[in-house]
Amino acid sequence: MASLVLLSSCNNNENLEETVISKEIIQTKVKDKNLINNFIELQKTSFKAKNSLNIKFNNNNILKVSLNKNAQPMIIANQKGFNIENNENYAISAAITEKGLSSPIIVKTTKTSNNIYKIDYFSKDMKPIYSLKLNPESESINSSIKYSRKIQIAPCGHRVAACLDDVYTNHGWISVWAFVQTAFIPATGAALAAACFVDECILN
Repeated sequence: MASLVLLSSCNNNENLEETVISKEIIQTKVKDKNLINNFIELQKTSFKAKNSLNIKFNNNNILKVSLNKNAQPMIIANQKGFNIENNENYAISAAITEKGLSSPIIVKTTKTSNNIYKIDYFSKDMKPIYSLKLNPESESINSSIKYSRKIQIAPCGHRVAACLDDVYTNHGWISVWAFVQTAFIPATGAALAAACFVDECILN
């Protein structure tokens, strides 16, 4: 199973440095034009956002995130207007494999008015896959695996959802809360999803 990681630093807006290396997560700006074009095309052909959301992604700043230099990377584009200080942020991501890009996963991070922190994972048509809710006042972690076999992120998608649940819920409040406080952004969630994708879809 993937292990919980702590992101030690991140810029406050979408104008990131070319390479951002934190304690355990590596985030690099993508320069490969073919990879960029394939990811943009994947968004056009696969992502079907609900009309009410009207999410637009910043394809001028496409990134790769991974848990370390040798880990499976995830390609990711944050929503336009992304800022770590936002109460709500979206990003679209896909695993980079030898066969090409996986079906996209959308990651949403939310800080509510009553100080609840939520991380939601969605399929390409915004059907929920996995949801996490953290309450710092009660130091509680509530999670819900919402994946069904009708949701196609990968043939092993149900195991990816279960892996995410293990990462977030079996490492104790202190570890999870430290992660949330240091960098509550979609890229961190995408890096964890990439690790789970490798564990459950490639190695198994």
